[in-house]
Amino acid sequence: MAFQFNWRDFSPEFYHEAKKMLTSALNKDGGNKPPNLVGDITVQDLNLGKEPPRLEILEIGDLDKENFRAMFKMTYSGDGYLVLRANANPLATSQVVGKGPDMDMSAMDGAMELGIVAADQSLIVPMLLTISNLHLRGIIVLSVSKKSGITLVFKNDPLVSIE
Repeated sequence: MAFQFNWRDFSPEFYHEAKKMLTSALNKDGGNKPPNLVGDITVQDLNLGKEPPRLEILEIGDLDKENFRAMFKMTYSGDGYLVLRANANPLATSQVVGKGPDMDMSAMDGAMELGIVAADQSLIVPMLLTISNLHLRGIIVLSVSKKSGITLVFKNDPLVSIE
């Protein structure tokens, strides 16, 4: 069974809260940020677009006044986008080279043989990353609870393609 729902413009308050939550999730302690990213990643812009996802009900687990849990097949090829802002240090390497008398000169010698010039200061480059033309297809579990809020979990890797 498939259904359509009204995918309207979302309020500025919704987008503000969503950007705040996504920024927090991207910067959680123990995150897997690459070593060349400096500082926090922030969500600068978010738009869910005009095209809604397509949902097909696979299973309804809970359905009462307090809880709703269901499994859906979801496909999305909409016009939404996400813009992330971060600072990168393109000179950062996975091997740290120290300063002073305990400096690891073997790493420096190898870099110089390759024609790489080293610097004693970071090169911080601001960057914007726009994620758009997102195509998803997967199985999701949606849980809505008055007590614990909304949870959406992908049961598989939904990414088909992205720009």
